[in-house]
Amino acid sequence: MRIPLGALLTGYAMAEFGLISETVGMVISGGVTFATHFIKTGTRALTSVLNQSVIGRLFTEDVAVFTDMWAAINHPAVWIVVATIIIILMVWLMLAKVILATHWHKKLLAKLAV
Repeated sequence: MRIPLGALLTGYAMAEFGLISETVGMVISGGVTFATHFIKTGTRALTSVLNQSVIGRLFTEDVAVFTDMWAAINHPAVWIVVATIIIILMVWLMLAKVILATHWHKKLLAKLAV
């Protein structure tokens, strides 16, 4: 539900800029919404015990969602730039994590082989 609604919200906000801007905004928004939903679900699975840090994180996520919706509606051009930067940063961090995990896995296998 969150992913299509995120894309539709951006499509509504970008409608006045034309079909291409609307489509690009919807694709970017859908991608960001998918990535944040994936990360949120993964972190909730890892932190199954509900303690104060988890409650604080959930509150921060809700504030971020409302701030994001406000920015997408009131300042869509700025929102697109910020969303693009966030997507690039998330992809870069995920690739760095995969590279580091692969490196550590190789080191572990080398230690086990000795």
